[in-house]
Amino acid sequence: MSKSPPSRLLVLIPPAHRSGRTAPDGSLRVRTLAIAGARVDAGESSLAELRRTQEQLVHAQKMEAIGRLAGGISHDFNNLLTVISGYADLLSDSIASDPAALADLGEIRAAIKRAAALTGRLLAFSRKQILRPEVFDLND
Repeated sequence: MSKSPPSRLLVLIPPAHRSGRTAPDGSLRVRTLAIAGARVDAGESSLAELRRTQEQLVHAQKMEAIGRLAGGISHDFNNLLTVISGYADLLSDSIASDPAALADLGEIRAAIKRAAALTGRLLAFSRKQILRPEVFDLND
C-alpha cells in the first residue's frame, strides 16, 4: 500500500497573523493555494474565493462519504435479496400445485427485481456512474 502525500486544508488566518499582500479593500491577496495536497496557482484570488473553494472541498468530501455509505448499504441489501430470491426458488418447487400461492410467489419475485434495480441505482450513485439503459435483443 503506497502512502499518499498528506492532505493540506486551507486555514483561514486572522489578519494580524497573515503574511502577504493586502488589497485596498482589506482582503488578503494570495498567489498560490494548496488544497487536498494539490498546489493550485490561484493568481490574485481574494479571501472570499478561498472560502468558496474550501466550502466546495468540504462539500465534495461529504458527497464522497454519502457515496460510500450508499455503496455499503446497497451491497448488504443486495446480499439479503439473494437469500430471499433463493428461498423463493426453493418455495416454488414445493407449491407447484397451488396456483394462488404461485401467483403470490410471482409478486415476491417482481418485488425482488424492483429492489435489485434500486440497489443497482444506489451502486451507480456510489461509483458516480452514468446509467444509460438500453433495450437489446438477446437473440441477435
